[in-house]
Amino acid sequence: IALAQVPGANQSHFGKIDLDYDHGRAIYEIEIFYNNSKYEFDIDASTGEIIGTEVNHYNRNY
Repeated sequence: IALAQVPGANQSHFGKIDLDYDHGRAIYEIEIFYNNSKYEFDIDASTGEIIGTEVNHYNRNY
């Protein structure tokens, strides 16, 4: 589900994948690092619904 939201990314781009509970609901917290960006997704473990996203873009020139 998360990979489908990041065109070009594949399983080698996964960071952490955690299962957490928020207000009694099981949530997968998933990170994907791809193309100088970090994508974070919160996905309902029961329904597969994406309930939160965040994207941070990084510049490689420090």
